[in-house]
Amino acid sequence: MEWKKVKLGEVADYSTAKIDAKMVNPLMYLTTENMLPNRGGYSVFDKEITENRICAYQKNDILVSNIRPYFKKIVFAQNDGGCSNDVLVFRVNNDLCDAEFLYRVLSQDVFFEFMTAGANGTKMPRGNKNLIKTFDIFLPPLPYQRRISSILSDYDSLIENYQRQISLLEESAKRIYKEWFVDFKFPGVEMADNGLPKGWQKKKLGEICEIKSGFAFKSEWWTTDGYPVLKIKDIDNNTIDCSNLDFVAKDKVEKVKLFKLSEGDLVIAMTGATIGKIGIVPKIDNLYTNQRVGKFFLGE
Repeated sequence: MEWKKVKLGEVADYSTAKIDAKMVNPLMYLTTENMLPNRGGYSVFDKEITENRICAYQKNDILVSNIRPYFKKIVFAQNDGGCSNDVLVFRVNNDLCDAEFLYRVLSQDVFFEFMTAGANGTKMPRGNKNLIKTFDIFLPPLPYQRRISSILSDYDSLIENYQRQISLLEESAKRIYKEWFVDFKFPGVEMADNGLPKGWQKKKLGEICEIKSGFAFKSEWWTTDGYPVLKIKDIDNNTIDCSNLDFVAKDKVEKVKLFKLSEGDLVIAMTGATIGKIGIVPKIDNLYTNQRVGKFFLGE
């Protein structure tokens, strides 16, 4: 079996076709906002489309967010639709490459690392479109590409089914929690006159724990490696996403040992759009808290 080494630009072009935004159903509109990180697909766009003319995409196109490529936002289009100008639309242009196989190739970390390395800008880095087209791709014969895509698609279906089951279990757990600890219908426990199960007490959060904000790291301390720091952006949907942590120089953390986190610590977003969202710290060595992240300290 002979494999071919080609550049991305040899098998796919950027589609630049435009359409009127009014022609696009919001369910089929993709932007860097509703594309989910880490190859998570996309959520429904629930805002007004402010652009008059947007990029058009077709079924089997590959959509990649060109802002902050390290977030690894990529979608394989299952229908026709429209997207914002900061979304790259790749379309296979010859019979050397299968579209779904190309999507699998571009979903790899190495592609996003390539994009990130050549990105322009610091606060809001954007991929270099010309450089992206030079990304190396190794292609087996077309039948093998399709076979590989078919196998991976079967695994995706299994993962999707398991994720649905997990969602149902999470929803069931939420209902049980509300019944027991909000409505106080705890099974097998006699109720007291105060509306709580006998033996239970009602206290303010501040009576049982203290919340302390993290450290205000100086801008010149930030680096590309070193010790990881948990920021407010990393807390979402009651989870902590550790895939895009920022780092502080190792020689600076001697001053901030009090702000080190341990596995199992409970943290909360203190400001911004994610205020009030919480998460439990996973096992990560030498993780520290930034100033807008609060840590719960339970009393004795």
